[in-house]
Order: sequence, then structure tokens, then C-alpha cells
Amino acid sequence: TRTKYPPFFTGHPAIARIGHPPADATVIRTDYWSTPEYRSGEWRGYQVLARIFGLPTPVKETLYVPWEFQDDPLLVAQLPTGRYRVAIAPSTDSVRKQWPAEQWAQLVAKLKTEGIAVFQLGRRADPYIRGAYSFLGMTSPQQAVNLLRHADVVVAQDSFFMHAAHLLGIPAVVLWGGTRARTYGYATQHHLEPARTCETPQGCVEAGGVYHELCPHGEAFCMKAIAVDAVFDRVMDPLK
Repeated sequence: TRTKYPPFFTGHPAIARIGHPPADATVIRTDYWSTPEYRSGEWRGYQVLARIFGLPTPVKETLYVPWEFQDDPLLVAQLPTGRYRVAIAPSTDSVRKQWPAEQWAQLVAKLKTEGIAVFQLGRRADPYIRGAYSFLGMTSPQQAVNLLRHADVVVAQDSFFMHAAHLLGIPAVVLWGGTRARTYGYATQHHLEPARTCETPQGCVEAGGVYHELCPHGEAFCMKAIAVDAVFDRVMDPLK
């Protein structure tokens, strides 16, 4: 109950109760990033977790939310109108997975010249991207997922919204840097993954350590190498 995840756990068919475990409970560590399988760069994070829980792998990767999809009329009424709608989610928990804000703003400007409406989802403290209609801080996770259903394309990084787009079956363009598409991405999505300045099997992002530290390579930060025009072209492909 002290984590940020109870909205997803409550009502889940695999969870009998949420609260303090009994004194004789078995505690299972879920720090999959510390395992040899993950560090090899050959295993997907989902499959490493499945192995930790004692399941034979590979297992089918199924995403789940414990609620019915239902619109919030007040939020839906605020959605911008255009030829199409593109949802952007520029923030992640790690700065090493973030595309620079100025490049996001350039992408929004190019989309708007095509008559495409752009709205931004995220938390209140996330940086606003110039030109997008902002829902920052206005939605719970449940409301954000429900609102995402009204997007024709989602642009995100390795984050909650990448997984939400996959859950909903919405075309997504995903930008990669500190982590790898083969570890966390989905084959149905469009991935832009530049060459890295520092090559490691699983990417430079690990829980703790460098997770919250800026990339030391400055202007050579791999995410900056993702061109705005390349992202724009990938977004336009499914719209065509």
C-alpha cells in the first residue's frame, strides 16, 4: 500500500489481498534487474519476472488493468479536435530515457501544420511541451488509460504509456535510449533506437545507480540523436 501501484493491483484476479503479509509469508524479491538473465541483455523483463515467480518460460505476455474502459465525459469534452489526434507522453521515471523537450516541441509544431491535434498526458510535475493541449496532473492512471483510447497514435518513451498503448492496441511510436526495445518493447510498435555512445547489453539504465542521473555524454546523449523528422514520419505512417 506504500507504492504507487494499488490502482492496478486492487481487483486483480491473481491477488487475494493487499496489505501487510502474515508473519510466515514467503517474500519474493522482484528486482529482476539484478539477475544474470537481465544483465545478459538476452531476456525480456517480463520473462525474467515470470522466472522469479517460478513459472516455466517463455510465458505469454499479457497486460491487465482491473477496470472496465469507460469515458469521463468532462475529460473527453476537453480533447482537441483535428484531422487526427496524437497523444504524447514525454516523461519517464529516468532522465536517461527522455527525449529532449525542445525536440518534442518541434514534433508537435510539425504535426499541427498537418492539422493534427496533439494532447499531452502525464503527471503535474512533468514539463509541458509547447503547443500541445495539456492534461498534465488532471488524470488518475485509470482516467489516463481511458483517455488514451481517443488517440489515433501514441508517441512515448519506455514508460507507462508505451505499455498502455500496447494494452489498447493503439499504434505507438516509441523512442529508446537508456533501455532496449528488445527487452521492454512490443513487436507491434514502431521503435526508434539510435546507436549508443556507451554500449551495454541491457542499456545504461538500471534500478538505482544511474537511473536518476543525467547522461555524462552531454550533447552526445543517444536520445538527442533521434531526429524530429524521423519521429514525424513514423507518426504519419499509420495515419496514412
